[in-house]
Amino acid sequence: MDIFTHSFSGLALANTTKKKLNKKIVIAFIVSAMIPDIDGILLLFSGKLEGHRLLSHSLVFSLFLAAICALAFYIIYKKEIKLLKLYAICMAGILMHIFLDSLIVWGCPLFYPFSDKFYSFNIYLTVIDIYLFTGYLLLFLAFAFLKLEIFKINMRKAVKFVSIFILIIFVSRFLFQFQAGRITTLD
Repeated sequence: MDIFTHSFSGLALANTTKKKLNKKIVIAFIVSAMIPDIDGILLLFSGKLEGHRLLSHSLVFSLFLAAICALAFYIIYKKEIKLLKLYAICMAGILMHIFLDSLIVWGCPLFYPFSDKFYSFNIYLTVIDIYLFTGYLLLFLAFAFLKLEIFKINMRKAVKFVSIFILIIFVSRFLFQFQAGRITTLD
């Protein structure tokens, strides 16, 4: 998935709670949902993309990545939010990222470095999906209209609406491909 999708999935994840969240927690959700792709950015500077989606997209390394991410936020936020809470937020964001990336045909090496096998639900063939992009674009426009005060929007309802829209797309594609016998793992 693209970074746009990951950032909005972090925002959607932050809005699953019933109580109003502080902006710092929402930012932690969004950043942690994007953080596993840091390896791709680092690999760009090396001139090759071999190795992207290896260590940073494994369940084993996600434990350490969430700890590093939580500690960074703990320091940045000057200990205003408990470290354990930040760790849970970062872990949720990172796991959401890995789940979304396992939906596309390339999948993720969930048990890397113990296994090089990539696991995929094989639901999406491309990294950028027009339906997800449309849903997230609607959400972005809702934020823009809210910020510009063009009209009043209940942001929590907008996020829930777009999240349900995207969930319906996931489930319908999964069921369609499951019936077609296309759920596989990559070797």
